[in-house]
Formats: sequence, structure tokens, C-alpha cells
Amino acid sequence: MASTRKENSAPSKEDENSNVNMNINDNKNDTDAAETACALERKRKASAQSMSECDTSVNEENVDNKRESNKKTTQKKKKPKGELNDISEDEADGKNIQSQLRELNSRLNTVVDTIEKIASNSSRELRETMKSILSEMKDSLLESVSHRIEILEGKLFDKDEETDKLTNRIQTLEKEIEAVKEERQQVARYADDMQYRLDKSLNEAEQYSRLNNIRVRGVEDTNSKETPKETTKKIIDLIEQKMKIEIDSTEIDIAHRLKKRVRGNRDIIVRFTSRMLRDDVMRSKKMLKGTGVYLHDDLTTLNQAVYDSVRLKKRDEVKDVWVRGGNILYRSHADVVKMVTYDDYFYWTDLPWPNK
Repeated sequence: MASTRKENSAPSKEDENSNVNMNINDNKNDTDAAETACALERKRKASAQSMSECDTSVNEENVDNKRESNKKTTQKKKKPKGELNDISEDEADGKNIQSQLRELNSRLNTVVDTIEKIASNSSRELRETMKSILSEMKDSLLESVSHRIEILEGKLFDKDEETDKLTNRIQTLEKEIEAVKEERQQVARYADDMQYRLDKSLNEAEQYSRLNNIRVRGVEDTNSKETPKETTKKIIDLIEQKMKIEIDSTEIDIAHRLKKRVRGNRDIIVRFTSRMLRDDVMRSKKMLKGTGVYLHDDLTTLNQAVYDSVRLKKRDEVKDVWVRGGNILYRSHADVVKMVTYDDYFYWTDLPWPNK
């Protein structure tokens, strides 16, 4: 029986040793192949679990051995004295198994220490590997970011070029606009100047055409259908009777009434054929004083407005006003005679009228 038990126990030791060696080789191969922290952690957990399983199996085998030894002890107590030698051999075999189990446990502890050392070394290697991976990732990321930045810089450079072109174009257009504005202002100034000159020339031409004329105010106007011939007869009678100047009807080109009535009578425009005769009549107008008839120069609308402005708007400065050759002159209270030029016309017309 002892030999049978030895044969039965011997294979179990070899199997256990082979299993331990296989576990060691597997653990070494696994630790060498560890590339990530997660795989290493799983292997450590698996190693710890396998160690706990080994301890458990050892304990179970110890319990089984104790049970078998108890059974054998019981059987030895029941057997006859002739079998005492066999019992002593069985006890020796049990002690031998216990010593082998202790040795196995010691080896397993050594394996655990070795695995832990490998795990510790692998952690350093893993850190180095992770550092290398992170460095590669960093370089790759930096390269990618640098490439992206270069692309963006290129786009920004293109945008800057477009912006510069647009800015230059805008500046060119602004200069062109300013040039057009300046040109328009010059044209406007030129047009204003031309209009000014044209208005001045037209006013002077119109006034020149009226140099042979006299405006007569205050002649009785009883016939609304009075003809120019009848008006001419009245003017000849006035000049000859009141002013004592001999005049022929042929020396009057035309005499006619105006439409507007002043103090109930319409003014009369008389055109003489001779300017000298006309001037003689105007110099003798003082002889009509007290008759209610007044002689005036025939002025254009603008010149009449200026004449009235000079005569009425600054009485504290202007003493007297008259017209000579179509020009307006005035004498100040300091007895200074001045002629009103066309450039001064709008100064006088823009002055406010005095309160009545």
C-alpha cells in the first residue's frame, strides 16, 4: 500500500512542478509582451489570483492529507499489530509530502516575488515607452499644428495681399473721387463766375439800351385806353410849357404808359432819338418842382432795387443819390462821392429795409 501511495503521490508532484514552471514561463512571456499599463495590471491581478488559487489548492491538499492521515491513523488503530510497520511507512510518506508541499509553497512565493520584480521593472519600461509614445505624439501633434499654422499663415498672407490690393484700390478711388470733386468745384466756380459775368453783361447791356429813356411819373391819366400818340403829345406839351424846351415830335422815338399805377396814375416811358436832348431834359427837371410831375432815369429792375437800397437803407451815411450814364452814385454826409459798382450791388440789396 505504501508503494502504491508513493506512485500515486509522485505524479502529482511532477504535475505541480511542471505547472509551476509553465506558470513562470507564461508570466515571463506575458510581462515581456506588456506594452500598456492596463495589460500589465491585468496580468498582475491574474498572477495574484493564481497565487491565491495555488495557496488554496495547497491548503486543500493539506486538509486532504490530514484527513487521509486521520483515516490511516484510525485504520492503524483498527488493524492488528502485525501491520505496525506499514503504518510507520505511511507516516513517513505523509511527512515527505508535507515537506514537498512546503518546498512548493516556497517556490511559489519566489515566483510571486519574481513576478512583482518583473512588474516593477516593466513599470519603468512602460513609463519609458509611454514617454517615447507621448514624445512621438507631441512631435506629430506639433508637426500637424505647425502645418496647419503654415496653411493659415498662407491664407492670412493671401488675405493680407487682397486687403492691401483693396486698400490701394480704395485709396485710388478716393483720390479719383477727390479729383472729381475738385473738378466739379472748379466747374461750379467757373459756372458761377460765368453766370455772374453773364448777369452783369446782360444788366449793363439792358441799362445801356435805356440810356435814351426817361421815366415820367405824375402825368394825369384819365383814359385807360390812351394811345402812344396821345401820350407823346402830353410829353411834348409838358416839356415845352413847363420846362421851356422846344422839341419836335420827331425827336421822340416812342412814349407809352406802363401797366402798374402809382398814386392813381401810370408811369410813362419816353425814348428820345437824341441822348443829348434827353440829358438836357433831365438837367431841367428842377423846373417841374411843385407840379406833381417827376422825372427819373429808366433803370433796369436790378439797378432800380440798388438805387432804392442806397437811397433808403443807410440814410445816416448817404446824403444824396443820383444816376449818371446808367451808373449809380451817392454822396455821404462827409461830402464824399462814391459810385456803386456791380460787385457792391448785392451788398446793398441784402441790407434790411428800415422800419417805417
